[in-house]
Formats: sequence, structure tokens, C-alpha cells
Amino acid sequence: MNSFSKRAIPLLFVSAAACFFLLPLNASSKETITLKVSGDVISRELLKDFVSDCLHDLMSGEPSSIGIKNIPSDLKKGEACVIDLGKRSGLLLVAQNIALPKMDDSRLIVSNDPEDINAPGTLIAQELRRDEPVRILYYHEASRGNDLVLNLIIQNPNHYPVDLFVAKGIGGPCDDGIFAGHIATLRYMSQEKDEAGMVMTVPPCSCLVVLKHALKEAQVSTGIVKLRQLSGDPVRISLVASSNDNEPSPRLASKEDGRISGNIGKAYVDIQKEYFLGSSPLDIRIGESPTFASLSGGFDILLGNYGLIHRIALEVTNPSDSPKTASVFYIASGGPARGVFLVDNALIQTKLLNPKGNKSEKLFSFEVPERNKRSLFIEMMPEPGSFYPTRLVVLEEKS
Repeated sequence: MNSFSKRAIPLLFVSAAACFFLLPLNASSKETITLKVSGDVISRELLKDFVSDCLHDLMSGEPSSIGIKNIPSDLKKGEACVIDLGKRSGLLLVAQNIALPKMDDSRLIVSNDPEDINAPGTLIAQELRRDEPVRILYYHEASRGNDLVLNLIIQNPNHYPVDLFVAKGIGGPCDDGIFAGHIATLRYMSQEKDEAGMVMTVPPCSCLVVLKHALKEAQVSTGIVKLRQLSGDPVRISLVASSNDNEPSPRLASKEDGRISGNIGKAYVDIQKEYFLGSSPLDIRIGESPTFASLSGGFDILLGNYGLIHRIALEVTNPSDSPKTASVFYIASGGPARGVFLVDNALIQTKLLNPKGNKSEKLFSFEVPERNKRSLFIEMMPEPGSFYPTRLVVLEEKS
């Protein structure tokens, strides 16, 4: 019996506004909201998104009515800034970039079964523990006329507040699953680059909806979310498709069509490769092993390990007596695909690639001096909606 079944606790649903601190000043002053974020650096655009999320519930879902001013070009770790929300709001926002120790994700949770959702219900029900971050990937569409909403809910059964770090990238709803998956991955990896996200507080004996994502008929909604519990005893994670927040949420049954939902034993694939300039091209296959699908029924589904971050340590050696240039290409092998890469923490994205047309794109080139070597670190994530396997190819660029 786990800690959630030992006692009956009345749980309240609270809005996202409840996870931020509202500090009343004197009658002639504005009220001050404290927004906590964390990351090596928070870009101006990302900070603006965080502020909009913070204000959405506070301003009755109409943050566009507020003028967001004085947002700095970036907010470095340990810094704070004051953001004037304009006279109409009566609010002043203080954004603080707090330092958190770096920590790998402990596991990946995938929600793709059923992919087509035709009724409200629960898709994921998992436990989250302190300092055991999880990465969640979901990929769904509504299969009937009744539009739904995906809700990612944190349930805190404890009699004290619990702090969470949340980073997310979402794409859709749209009828192009490859595009939706690419946008979600691009947004997520843009935050992963600087380990950036928001810090939220879940009140005691409450449920906090940290994400709402529209789910429309025959359109894909997909997202990647990192959740890290910073304090307290375990909480619960639920991904629920609903048409009404208060309706019962029975567990949706598997369609047994080869797709999966649930825990994946790891969140990363670590690859080490060495390439000698002048030799045959080095071929690194992506999204091939492990494959997140059951093949026993011969179902026609996308193969790949979506959401599993591939960390590639690449060493390129030039054994010759003259400088040489190496290039890295991304090649679509299993079908149409796009890609997002962090190369020594620099963000690179590809256009749409297709084995039957424009199947490859050069990601970057670099020079290696004579009798020398260069080390690179590449991170990428197989994107929901794209087809796998794909390939990274390293070769010598001839002049």
C-alpha cells in the first residue's frame, strides 16, 4: 500500500495562479507577484512566456490585456528583475532566477496508447518523488466530434506545500503530426539547453493543473514535459483527457495496436563514437534501439524511441599532416522526419526531410588541424510524429 492510500484527504483543485506568491503592499501601492524560474539563463522571449503563464489565471484568462514591460534581454542565474504590468493591472511582478543543482531525468513516461481518444479518461497515473525528475511525452488526437482537453495534474496529498520545477514544450493541435512534434521538441530543447523552467508551488491537499492542451478531432496534440519535485514527500502525476474538469476520469483502455503508454526504464541513450578523417563515413543510427512499440501484431505504426534524449560524444581525429574539414549530415531513412540538435549547447534545427526527395541536410562543418583531434557533444531527441530510424553521418569534406 503506497502513501496515497493510507489516509483519506480532501483534495482541492487550484488554479495555476495559486503556485505564485501574491504579496499585498500598502493601499496606495501595487500588489507584487513573485515568479520563480530557474536556468543558466532565461531568455527574454522565454521569460515573457513564463510571465504570460503566471498571469493567465490571475487576470481571468486574458493576459493579453496587460502591457508586459521592462523585461530584460536575459535573466541570469541568481538575478532578479521587476516587470511593470501597467496601471490597469494593479500588479507588479518580480521574477527571480534561482539556482538549482543539475540533475539527470530518472525516467521517461510515454503516453500514446490509445492514440485516438474518443472519451474522457485518465491516460497516465504515476508517482513523482523528490529529486527523481521525470520526462513525459504524449501524442494524442480526438477521434470523434467532441473536442477534449488534456490536463497534466499534480496531486499533493501532503499537509504542506510542495515545490516543483516544470519545463515544457507543446505542439498542436494541428493536422500535421510531424510539424506538431517538431514544434514541441524545438520548444522543449530550447529550455533543455539552459536547463530552464518555472518553479511552482502546489498547495497542501490540492491538485494543481500545470498544463492544459486542447485536443481536437483528427488533429495531433503533443508535448514534452519535465517535472522535478524539489521538496516534500511523493506526489501523483495524472494526464487526463476531459470535457469537464469535475467529471470522473476512468482509466482509458489500451487499443492493443502496438502503441505504448507507461514507464520507460531510462531517459537517455549514451553513445560514444570516434572518427578518423580520411576513412569511410561514420554512420550513427538514431531511433532504432530500443524501439517503443510492440511489433508482435504487425501493426502499421511509427517506430522509434520518441522522447529518449540521445547524448553523443564524438571525437574526430585528423592523422594527416594538413588541416582537414569534417561535416555532419542528418539523413531521413525511415520516412519523413525533422530534427532538433544541441551541438556543444548550440541549437540547430532541420527542415523537413524525406527519403523519397530531399533526404539529407548538412548540420555543420568544422576544421581539425593537422595531427590533432576535436571533441563534440551532440544531444537530440527523436521527435513525436517523425519516422525512424534516421542517421547522423560524419565524413571528410573534400575541397
